[in-house]
Amino acid sequence: MQVSSNGGTHPQWRGDGRELYYRNGRNLMAVDFSPAAAGTAGTPKLLFKTGPIVNSWRSYIPSKDGKRFLMNLHLSDPDLANATVVINWDHDVRAGK
Repeated sequence: MQVSSNGGTHPQWRGDGRELYYRNGRNLMAVDFSPAAAGTAGTPKLLFKTGPIVNSWRSYIPSKDGKRFLMNLHLSDPDLANATVVINWDHDVRAGK
């Protein structure tokens, strides 16, 4: 099922399968998804803009609840002068935080 009219790459599902994330250039997009309604997809929405993301199939990982994202970014970008380092992020992701 096509969910974007403007293309997209690197799709990832939220843990409960109700939202699909994908990249569109430097934009991280989200589409609501209702498997109960015969796989009905909502309208894509911009979650946030990112710096240049390392181009790999696992360039980002959403948390189970979709409130946080682990991203593999190029830190040489001046737009990323202030970076937050989260320690033990994998524990939080597994715990669904």
